[in-house]
Amino acid sequence: MRYLLLISISFIATFFFGGCLKPPEYPAIPEISFNQISLNNATNIVTIKINFKDGNGDIGLNTDETDLIYRLGDSIGTSKPRTFKYNPYNKNYWVDIYILKKGVYKYLKFITTDPTYNFYDFDGIVPIVSESSLKNQTAIEGFIDYDMDFSQATTSSTSPALTLANDTLKFKIRLLDRKLNISDTVETSPIVLFPK
Repeated sequence: MRYLLLISISFIATFFFGGCLKPPEYPAIPEISFNQISLNNATNIVTIKINFKDGNGDIGLNTDETDLIYRLGDSIGTSKPRTFKYNPYNKNYWVDIYILKKGVYKYLKFITTDPTYNFYDFDGIVPIVSESSLKNQTAIEGFIDYDMDFSQATTSSTSPALTLANDTLKFKIRLLDRKLNISDTVETSPIVLFPK
């Protein structure tokens, strides 16, 4: 299940239209690069900034998308509790988290006791960056600030691997466009969560 752990997103983009200046030629598949990562120790909010470029402007989803390819997923079967078949394309900003254990980074899985679902994640929705760029298929570039609130992920019921003291994490990020093209993966520098 996609439990939202207080994710917020902001972005600034440059739009390229007709006129005297020739717009840049970017690939139709999103390109991203790591910019910076920061931690607010008072709130346990991690902010990741990535840069992005897209050649045809189709970055972003609405929260009320009706197209089946963006739907969250479907319940399976008639027994209770029902299981849930998850659709990863319901979100367009994918986050994988890794924790340092004995000198090796290991994938950090978040779990839930809700019998209908079996995991948390920090994936999210980047809203439509520009309706004009989407309509006209023109290039866009900019950056995305992505906030993740770890204050709700501080018990063994959500992630047994977190010690809540000097946990060293790093993140791998991917961005999808509306045609489900997936960017390359970018990796952040490490950050220490719950510093003591």
